[in-house]
Amino acid sequence: MSQPQWVTRKDGVTLPDTATGARDEQQPMTQTEAANLRLLIADDSLNDAEVIVSMLRNAGYAVRPEHVNDPDALRESLTSRAFDLFLCGVELEGIGLDDALQVIRKSGLDVPVIALSETVDQATRCEVMGLGAVDLATKEDLEHLRLVVRREFDATFNKRQIRRLERQVRETENRCSALLHRSRDPIAYVHDGMHVYANPAYLDFFGYESADDIEGMPILDLVAPENQAEFRQVLREVGRGGRAAADMELNIVRQGKAERLRMDISAAAIDGEPCIQLLMPAVNQTSGEAEKLEQEINKLNRTDLATGLMNRIHFSSRLEDAVLTGETATRDDRTDGLLHIQLDDAAKARERFGATGHDRIMGQLAALLRADLEEDCLAGRISETALIAYLPGRSVHDTIAMAEAICLRVDEAIFEIGGETFTTTASCGAVMLGPGPAQVHQAVADVEAACETAHYAGGNRIHLHSAMAGEADEDNALIWEERLKAALENNRFQLVYMPIASLSSDRQPRYEIRLRLQDEEGVIRGADYFMQAAIRCGLGPALDRWAVEHAIESLAARKDDTSSVLFLKLSGVTLADRELPDFLAQQLTKHCVAAAQLNFELNESEAVTRLTDAKPMFEKIRELGCGLTLDHFGTGLNPFQLLKHLPAGWIKLDRAITRDLAKNPEGMEKLRKIITLARNKDLNVIASYIEDAQTLAFIWQANIVYVQGHFLQPPSTTMQYDFSGTVI
Repeated sequence: MSQPQWVTRKDGVTLPDTATGARDEQQPMTQTEAANLRLLIADDSLNDAEVIVSMLRNAGYAVRPEHVNDPDALRESLTSRAFDLFLCGVELEGIGLDDALQVIRKSGLDVPVIALSETVDQATRCEVMGLGAVDLATKEDLEHLRLVVRREFDATFNKRQIRRLERQVRETENRCSALLHRSRDPIAYVHDGMHVYANPAYLDFFGYESADDIEGMPILDLVAPENQAEFRQVLREVGRGGRAAADMELNIVRQGKAERLRMDISAAAIDGEPCIQLLMPAVNQTSGEAEKLEQEINKLNRTDLATGLMNRIHFSSRLEDAVLTGETATRDDRTDGLLHIQLDDAAKARERFGATGHDRIMGQLAALLRADLEEDCLAGRISETALIAYLPGRSVHDTIAMAEAICLRVDEAIFEIGGETFTTTASCGAVMLGPGPAQVHQAVADVEAACETAHYAGGNRIHLHSAMAGEADEDNALIWEERLKAALENNRFQLVYMPIASLSSDRQPRYEIRLRLQDEEGVIRGADYFMQAAIRCGLGPALDRWAVEHAIESLAARKDDTSSVLFLKLSGVTLADRELPDFLAQQLTKHCVAAAQLNFELNESEAVTRLTDAKPMFEKIRELGCGLTLDHFGTGLNPFQLLKHLPAGWIKLDRAITRDLAKNPEGMEKLRKIITLARNKDLNVIASYIEDAQTLAFIWQANIVYVQGHFLQPPSTTMQYDFSGTVI
């Protein structure tokens, strides 16, 4: 069984540990769903594609690119995952623009296509837009391309918002329909004077067995002759908009007898067509029945029909009330948890089973959530694809434990829809609510963004958002600057070591260094708790230097061991520190440590977006004799192209490449291809995030030699791992 992996955004806390330095996720954009740009690219030049990806990342998008070169690859990509935009060259050998547009149309997906050409003229632009592309851009004018991407990405965001609103309208209509059907008051809809709908109470009141008996019947047949003219005039005024509503007393004919009652008449719509609603309130209804009906109506107004949980509006109201009136408002030491749960394959489920089938899956997901929630917790459906849960009085560890339990339940579950089965995993965002109700709305937005981060990091994982580390206001930046400077002065940072073991006969000790901070209360914090705040305060290079100095000191302390190698992550901002190589050389000389005992890691995405700084830094570090590693490798369009500029000797695979290999034979084949290319280039490959024996077995089958993960050993304050026991 696969365990959910915890990841964090730049401003979050990570549990368990993460390496020192920035992660490859970019800061989220202002729109709540615009943190990630899922991009498809078809272009003959991978170099040009990488330039475009780099430009978009520099513009603030966290780009998740994928390259296709023929219609089959495009079809497969559209089937396996969702995309926001597709950039397609006008004249390509493997896939023509017209072919690509046809594939997208047949898929039924709404993916805007931006055509790319070496040059742009009016005739070509009209031609490609006539085929169905949204615009034509040239790779020579990247600023224009950026603006086109922003326009189409904003349009995609707005379409999603509209779909959410449409779903809410459908939900409201369904709720109204259920209310009409359950109502004890006789209710009917008429159009052009004819019955088009009648609820069971109306049919029973007039003595009809089914709606077929009354459909198409003139309403005047049920009105006494002396009131027909007045009634017809009221219907005409309401139907034409002269009056929004009216109520009148009249005689109706029921089972051959005249009976006087009051009727409410109002404008309405059914199936999108205008009509008139007729309501006869309190007919044959006792006070007890009225009270029961009111309770049923209130329940329907608060409930999502597909899941049985609170709907979004009611959950938001209950959450505000709970934070405002509960202990959180009066106790400074209390925290509450908030979870946002989303299926990783929601788009695939909707495509396969339709909206109704997807709702059934969400209902089963809700049942899994209820199985783990205690009575004092609140749960609701916050959007079409996501659930939300409020955990009052829970600590961060309790909240994360609940998130783990939910992710594991989903991983084990088999969803059943109309005789078919469906399996998937879930991503979970978590936020801790502190004292005071003012942060509730921000917390809901933060927990959704946290879930998005977990999902786009590969899914089946948990992301804990930290509002404290994420605030970027000036006062908070000054607080963090003072806090981190004090920690440096008082030596409250520390190193921990995570072994990188070999599955072959190589027993050389290798450890990845991770930076920790002991806060003012004595709690040991991971790097993602403080590193991004340090970068915003301009202290990122200082922390990296502290880690370099103390890593060298730890090697010097092992005088009888000159074979150990420490892998140390550099943050992106440190690449611009031109004096770091000299500082490194001084420290190596001072402590008599060989440069080969240090290996510096850099995230692939940081290398791509900061290549101008990364290239001279890599060259100088390499000249000193230190090793170089590209981390989170394999997520770019052509990651091996990057090695031409940054000749690293090691690559560490991104978690998304090795995730769920037991369920993903295509992923296993992709992994083997990467390993083959790496061996041809004499690269050492590390697979991290090894959490269980099954994953380790698949890694071994893929001929990967070096592994790292909690299954081997979590980070430790000492370098005491037995490297002789990992050989397979």
